[in-house]
Amino acid sequence: MDIIEKVKIYYEREYNVLIKGLKDYDWMKSEPHKYIWQLMSEFCAISMFVQDLGVAFDDISPIYENYYKKFQNLMLTF
Repeated sequence: MDIIEKVKIYYEREYNVLIKGLKDYDWMKSEPHKYIWQLMSEFCAISMFVQDLGVAFDDISPIYENYYKKFQNLMLTF
């Protein structure tokens, strides 16, 4: 499996963990923006790291942008 596919799987899994946590855990519900920003920052760091591994910006950027939009929409719900 190539790096881009691994990133896609990781992003989807972690995003779903965030959604579940924001629904189920009071400690996350108390500061939802904090946890959203943390994961958004992690996703950005991963995108930058895979570029260091040789993945082209144009290949990873659309994947990150998709989740960036999801995070922005999620922020609006809290």
